Amino acid sequence: MGFIEQRHSKRIPVNLHAKIRSGNRSYEGYITNVSEHGIGYLVTSLSMTAGGFAPEKTYEAGHLIASLNLISEDFAPEKIIELSFHIPSGEQVDIQCGVGWFSWDASKGEAAMGMRIIDSSSAYLQFIKDMEGGVEGLAP
Repeated sequence: MGFIEQRHSKRIPVNLHAKIRSGNRSYEGYITNVSEHGIGYLVTSLSMTAGGFAPEKTYEAGHLIASLNLISEDFAPEKIIELSFHIPSGEQVDIQCGVGWFSWDASKGEAAMGMRIIDSSSAYLQFIKDMEGGVEGLAP
């Protein structure tokens, strides 16, 4: 059974800036949906600290096509990655996720993925509870 078929929680649409760390690379992007057990993410750029790219330089998603083999390694199914973002209260959330799926759309210059949450935080779980309950100021 694939990752998508295993979904047990309703996804809530959001638009939260977030960073993924995988090895010595970090990826900027946006969380597109959340649930208690999973997250959807859209990659918008890549920064590398070593190998292949200039340090401290950011590469837009449209330029990532030349590095798809490298990126595919970072987002291989079940690869453990770190996700960091701020919830609307301003609190930073750092969680571990496992890659469920990764997709590259060359025509749009976009990379998207679905992640399974491995190690959550109480702040994230409260954020989900607030979103599900429609807390004013948090609903999309």
